[in-house]
Amino acid sequence: PGAMEVDGSDPRTLYNRGVAAHEPLVAMHVAQSLQPERRLQRAAEPHAGGPAGVPSVTLNGFRDASSAPQGSASGVGGLAVPGRHAARDGLGNGVSMASSGLSLSAAWAGNCSASSSPGRRMASCPACPDASSGLYPRVYEIWPRVGGRNRFLCWGRCITGPRIDLWYNVCAWSFIVGPSAFYFVVCSPYLWREVSPYLPILTALVLISTIVFLLLTSCSDPGIIPRHSLQNLIVGLDEEVAQVTGVPPPSVDLETSEPVCELTEEQERQGCRWCQSCKVVRPARSSHCRDCDNCVLTFDHHCPFVNNCVGQRNYAFFSAFLVSTMCLGFAVVSGIAIWASHLGKHQEHEGVGRVWLWFILVALGVPLAVLLLGVLGLSVFHTFLVCRGRTTREALTGRVSIAGRTLCTLRGRSLIHARSR
Repeated sequence: PGAMEVDGSDPRTLYNRGVAAHEPLVAMHVAQSLQPERRLQRAAEPHAGGPAGVPSVTLNGFRDASSAPQGSASGVGGLAVPGRHAARDGLGNGVSMASSGLSLSAAWAGNCSASSSPGRRMASCPACPDASSGLYPRVYEIWPRVGGRNRFLCWGRCITGPRIDLWYNVCAWSFIVGPSAFYFVVCSPYLWREVSPYLPILTALVLISTIVFLLLTSCSDPGIIPRHSLQNLIVGLDEEVAQVTGVPPPSVDLETSEPVCELTEEQERQGCRWCQSCKVVRPARSSHCRDCDNCVLTFDHHCPFVNNCVGQRNYAFFSAFLVSTMCLGFAVVSGIAIWASHLGKHQEHEGVGRVWLWFILVALGVPLAVLLLGVLGLSVFHTFLVCRGRTTREALTGRVSIAGRTLCTLRGRSLIHARSR
């Protein structure tokens, strides 16, 4: 495509010769960044001059360049970009400019559809609309192209970490569910009859709270800062990110369409940093997670056992999970100890031998002891961090830009908009 010469006047010619693979994505970036009255609108019927299945577009309500005002577009279905966004046309001609900006062909829709199956989008253009429905894909559907390694569940309603944390997460669930199942199946009948029914009931409530807080920590957005490529796909997202982070959007190089880092000395003193991977400016206390490959607001650490990062939006859930897990461990250990002491005194009536009793205590006691010690240590450590207003990363690295609250802070809204188109 770099050696082609395209006259830019016939959409059928552009379609047949093949526009550069990145042009559809650039066209979407440009169209969604303009004013609402200048966004691209899909037409119900195909363009008369284009191939079958290639939808036409309208610009300011006009179907072609002949009826559009002069200067609004260049060529049939062209789009003029007024300055902010610019990109190479991919045809070896550098930057193709119209009277007021860049001119992109509207025939990209045909280039993005497979000729044999109109409803299938090409892998090289994840942001083009579906030819069968005429709708752009949702953010969670193209997240592997415009985001990090996080995974979405429940059709974009939940977000969790990468697959590399799977076995750590399975281990955490096993330590919670295994001893609790033994407690309720074996020990709770005796505790209900002989001790008090409140003990199994309270333990069940603590177990439910532990599971709820674990799910909230694992399946909620920790405060991911959208990458520059994602901010270009959602109208107004760059302004929303700037409002939340307090950092203005970076400027864009007209030659390469890449964001340019222009940090002031005041921003650097405040702790702002440029992320080369996400192409965004990170505010103070934010950091890039290597496991999830995303920048996270008020980044504390990445916890493989919950399969997610711990940051501004789920740190409170994580702290509640630690406390509830510690309470659950003490409740389960206490119940098993009461049941074992009763069983040791009356084992001749229960039909259970001493060897079997010791096997049960060792098989359950060792994992529970490890769980309790680990959770107790983490709870004490994070209590210390909350009192000092530090994150785990700041405490371990010793680099503190701005101290402040980590637990009793507003979560803020999610910036991902996973179900937006």
